[in-house]
Amino acid sequence: MASSPGLNFLIAKYLRELPNPNLANDFISTLEKNNLLPSTRNWNGVERQISFQELEQQYNHVPDNHLPQLLENVMSYVEQGVGKRFGSLTTFLLQLDPTCFLENKQKISSKRKYNMFATAYHPCKYLSNPTNRNMQLIMREREYFGRTLSIEKLPSSDLYQRMNMRLKVIAHKASVYCIAFDRTGTYALSAADDFLLKMWHVHTGRLMATFRGHSKEICDIDVNFENTLVASASLDKKVRVWNLRTTKMECVLHGHQSGINATKFSPFCKTDDRWLASVGSEGSICFWKYRVGTTEFESRPIKFVEKSRAGAQMLCLSFSPGGYFVAAGSSDSVIRVYSFHTYSPLKICELDRHTNVVETICYSHLSNSFISGSKDGTARIWRYEQQSWRAIVLNYSNDSDKTNNDSNNHVSTVGNKLIPVTIVSWSCTDRRVATAYENGLIKIWEPNDGTLLNELKKHEKTVFVLECHPTNERILCSAGHDGLLVIWDMVDGRAIKYFLNDQYIDIPNSIPYSEAKWSPNCDVICTTDLCGQICFFGLGTDTQYNKTQIEQFFHNDLRPVIRDSNDNVLDEQLQVPPHLLPPPYLIDDHGHAYPADIQRFVPGRENYSQNDNTATVVNHEYLEDLIIAEPLTTPALTSAYMTRNFETIDLSTFRLNIDKKQTFVYHRDFIPPLSEAELERSEIIRDVRYDEERIVYEREYLKKADYGDSCESSPVKKRTTRNVIKMRQEELLKRVPHNVEVAINRLTTRALYDSDKEDKTDLSDDQYSPNATVPFGDSEMSGGGDDDSVSTDEDLVATTSRTTGIMTRTGQQRRVQRHRNLSPDEDEDDDDEDKHEHENRRVQEAKTQHRRRNKWKRLKKRREQVKTKKEEFENKDDLELNYSPDFKPPDWLTRTAAQCSPYIPQIGDIVVYFVQGHELYINEVKDKKMYEIDEKTLPWNKSESLDAVECATVIGVSISFSDKQPPRVINVRLQLLNPNTLEATSQRISVKFHDVDGIADFIILKQYYDQAIQREWKTGDRFRCFIDDTWWPGTIVKREAFDLVHENSPFQCYIIRWDNGENEERLSPWDIFESDDLSSESTVLKMPYYQPTADDWPVHDVDSERERLLTGIDALMQVDIAEQFRAPVQLAWYPVVIAYPIDLGTIRERISNGYYRRSNALKWDVKKMEENAKNFNEKGSQIIEQVKIVTKTLLKYIDDFNCDDINLIYQRSLHSEQVPLPLSTSFNDDWLDDCQMILNDILSQPGSDLLRYPIDENEYPDYERIIKTPICFDDVQAKLSQTPCVYRHSREFIADCHLIFQNALTYADPEMINVVRHLGPWFDRRVAIFDRRQRRSNSQYTSEMTTRRRELQNSSTDENNTYTTGEAAIAATTTTISSSSSNSKFQ
Repeated sequence: MASSPGLNFLIAKYLRELPNPNLANDFISTLEKNNLLPSTRNWNGVERQISFQELEQQYNHVPDNHLPQLLENVMSYVEQGVGKRFGSLTTFLLQLDPTCFLENKQKISSKRKYNMFATAYHPCKYLSNPTNRNMQLIMREREYFGRTLSIEKLPSSDLYQRMNMRLKVIAHKASVYCIAFDRTGTYALSAADDFLLKMWHVHTGRLMATFRGHSKEICDIDVNFENTLVASASLDKKVRVWNLRTTKMECVLHGHQSGINATKFSPFCKTDDRWLASVGSEGSICFWKYRVGTTEFESRPIKFVEKSRAGAQMLCLSFSPGGYFVAAGSSDSVIRVYSFHTYSPLKICELDRHTNVVETICYSHLSNSFISGSKDGTARIWRYEQQSWRAIVLNYSNDSDKTNNDSNNHVSTVGNKLIPVTIVSWSCTDRRVATAYENGLIKIWEPNDGTLLNELKKHEKTVFVLECHPTNERILCSAGHDGLLVIWDMVDGRAIKYFLNDQYIDIPNSIPYSEAKWSPNCDVICTTDLCGQICFFGLGTDTQYNKTQIEQFFHNDLRPVIRDSNDNVLDEQLQVPPHLLPPPYLIDDHGHAYPADIQRFVPGRENYSQNDNTATVVNHEYLEDLIIAEPLTTPALTSAYMTRNFETIDLSTFRLNIDKKQTFVYHRDFIPPLSEAELERSEIIRDVRYDEERIVYEREYLKKADYGDSCESSPVKKRTTRNVIKMRQEELLKRVPHNVEVAINRLTTRALYDSDKEDKTDLSDDQYSPNATVPFGDSEMSGGGDDDSVSTDEDLVATTSRTTGIMTRTGQQRRVQRHRNLSPDEDEDDDDEDKHEHENRRVQEAKTQHRRRNKWKRLKKRREQVKTKKEEFENKDDLELNYSPDFKPPDWLTRTAAQCSPYIPQIGDIVVYFVQGHELYINEVKDKKMYEIDEKTLPWNKSESLDAVECATVIGVSISFSDKQPPRVINVRLQLLNPNTLEATSQRISVKFHDVDGIADFIILKQYYDQAIQREWKTGDRFRCFIDDTWWPGTIVKREAFDLVHENSPFQCYIIRWDNGENEERLSPWDIFESDDLSSESTVLKMPYYQPTADDWPVHDVDSERERLLTGIDALMQVDIAEQFRAPVQLAWYPVVIAYPIDLGTIRERISNGYYRRSNALKWDVKKMEENAKNFNEKGSQIIEQVKIVTKTLLKYIDDFNCDDINLIYQRSLHSEQVPLPLSTSFNDDWLDDCQMILNDILSQPGSDLLRYPIDENEYPDYERIIKTPICFDDVQAKLSQTPCVYRHSREFIADCHLIFQNALTYADPEMINVVRHLGPWFDRRVAIFDRRQRRSNSQYTSEMTTRRRELQNSSTDENNTYTTGEAAIAATTTTISSSSSNSKFQ
């Protein structure tokens, strides 16, 4: 065996410690004589022996006993099993490399970046970053260990037999369904049904921070690739974005009308734009854009509404590794794929091969493939090949599929029972794919041909977690509802180790797991379960977890918060944003604070004194009411996680008594962003993958599809008939394996079926050419629509003029789709197509005339539809269950700030009406089939003398639902005026319209029109246009009439060219503005605003009049009788009945923002509020009397511009209307107490539990079909407990109880009938006694109310004295009107 010079040196130093010095000297001289000590080379390359003294000087930090210590360390590695993998420990101990045991002092002080021995023991942790290893280190690995430590030659999977559970923490008060790691693997984030998001330290298991703000259960979380933000999606219809470093809530994203199911950050990094995607239960997917390095998201997302049928939901989504694709699954069994080919999301296909709900989708790590799992029992691996999407079907019963050549019958069944797929996952190398099923079975497949490799059988219940190892392709982690966490070897098909979740909580059965994740460093697994617990699993033992508490909560986790209109939150107690609060106290599950020494582990409390870390209990009478007080003083803070400053907090948006607050705030500093090197490496990898995905997609797009010999000789253009499409699909299916499907893009086929035009494109599955190039950074779009609107090639191209071929662009209000433009060459080639379109138009006109002849049939059908809808509206209970979020009023109709466009009419407006723009709107409505249009009611059909430009005044406005609800439409009655004298003519027209993307306003204020016409633009003039909250610069090309029929009309008369090089477009004079400061980046928008005329307001000083109105409406909103009208109605079915919701709060905000152009417009909104209340509530109800008082008071106050005290008018209106007074407190409480006593007695009766709780759908599946109005005693209890009480009279309580008994008899269940036979007579006897006592109380109540009303009338005999007695008299009178809203309905 060859000797080691370094080892000889260490032996010599060790011998010097022995009592015999001659032994060490003889050994040293022998080493120097035989050249057994390390050598070196001079600058000429001549080798020279190093003496022992020189070595001692060079390694003076090495002690004499270093050799025994070194052996102890080596033996510890051998005991842990490392020696089996090392092979040989022969090494040159004095070599200056990172693995040397003898290093100089500078090397000891520096941080070790790479260690071969640590890599051999933790290969997944150190091999995940190959930049840490150069060729020199790789060669030495071969020398030391006999092999290279590479990912391909990872240690045996038996290593994970040493995996054990290090810690289990009770972390949340409800089920935890979400877990995620930051990009460094140091921190974990959990989100639960207790509305909280929490941050944990992975290596200690300690709670670091809590994110508060959601109002409902959190469904999904995700961390961005820069490691700066975390997004959380919730059932409260919002996505909240948090700062990982400061825990600040950066923004709240409003875009969904229902709960959000999933959210993901996109890997896309080709530009400085970054994207966040979310899918919701209303069937939509939203893409939110923000700039890299910032936290400012665009307020309006790019939204695609994908509702092919009622109730369809978007459930899941997954991005490709480079962000070029994103696939989303939905409950309508359709998979929709979107592309970022134009650096902006664009839907390219819809795949509907599944026959049931698509619950899970996962993209591969290294290719363009993705796998989908469905409730139909199949999983499909999708690839884009030869201009078509192909899927390899993975069936549950693999043997039967081998002999079945019918690819249309891929159904996974066992004993004729469907086995749904619950979750899917790819291995880290994409060589294997795993699918889990509802019966607990896991199958491993070969993704290229769909071959079944292994079946993993260990789980007994449904598996909802499949997590492949990030670096080891053999390892798979699974967890399910049987409480088992299993680590598998996918190659051998065996379970390496499993864990049963049955500790810490006294539950007879195991606790189901809900989620599990591998950390990025591959050394930890974090799991969550349905009892709010988080478990940490790791290799070996780690003593850092031993001191961690198993119950970890902060004392302010569940403290209430205050919300503003944008849904930002403040801590209710301290009125400070949660991320600026002082360091909290750590408490257990029962609310008890831990001792002071444990409180030092809370970030920010490391250096607090003993007293400062001791929590003060305020109330401990009941355990659930335990309250911990905030410290009265703010101790000096010296922490690595927090800094303290004295700052001023803006509270103006929260409607508190103060607008600003000066206090000490605490700035947190937790998770740092990735370093520049790590971030650059991540972006390079994602950028390369994006290019690869794009190249592969373009290559397959250009490949010739294999349609067979008959198709090769056919021309390129084929007729778009159903037979041709079916023939093409049959030809494709004949040439693919039995388990491969060829899916025809539903987007293309549906567009072809619904189109009346000849198809001019090939039957490919794509909606655009992938070779098209557009200027990146300028592309935006708004997607969506119902089942009738499809995104096809024609939809992606801007509308062109038939005469000039120049594209038309909307004004500053439009969300311009800047990447959907035709090139000039394509436009010139479309002349023949225009002729064909003209012929089709003639055919359509003939069809229109035919439909007019049968108008009476359509009117009859329409009346039936209206009657049916009215009956549905009257049945409010059913309507609330079937409510669609699409009925929510649009933003353009409910906005509160004044804007130039889109135009919202107000009574008295003097406007300019353009026939050309109205025609464009009508054509758009017809093309998109938005609602039915009666041709005879159009202005140009009713009046032959109508000019292209008409001046008019608005004399009537109404807002209603269209034939196809929604959308809402505005009906405007216009009185035509003489344009010179503004005198009324004899003509009147009616116009119906609503805001449509891509259609310019055809009604504008005359004031804006006059200002625009005065500026005469010339060729070459520079201008700017305000689009999507941004100024876009351009140049005037020329002026040319929009069409030859109306040559004098200025509507879109300017042809312009944008500075970014896009194609020429058309704009109107009122869409463009002076280009006086194009270089300025100021956010101040110099937009024109309306200047009131002398007749608009009763006074000349409009600002002072607005201040008077604000003062009056603020005082009116404080009155109890106006409580129900202070804010919008929060009922799901209210916007279904009321087309134009309005309330006092909205009116006040509009006054403050200068929304109303005249007082008549303000009075119109006030009257509309009364009209809504009358339409929505029952005739004669108390709320109608209240709204009359509020409306009458406010209208009189608006007209009387000399009045400064609205309370005077309110008192007069109150006494004149004689509003009924509410019940006195004493009698009100008496009957409520009796009802509660009766309910308690009912619940104590035997058998009442059967009627106490809601009916279980699994036990009684047909209950909801038979019983139209389900109710139980728990619902009655909730109504009694609500403040104010929902019941207005005891008769309503009795009616609900009788309804419970009647439902039981109607359902005819024997057990329910027996319970009702016992409880019914007993309840009637109790009610009879209760009713006699109530009649006696009512007689006393009547006499008391008569006396109070007489006193009130006598006190108001002399109104002048009453109104001048000061504030005390007014307050005394006001208090007699208690909160009548508690006994009333909603508006």
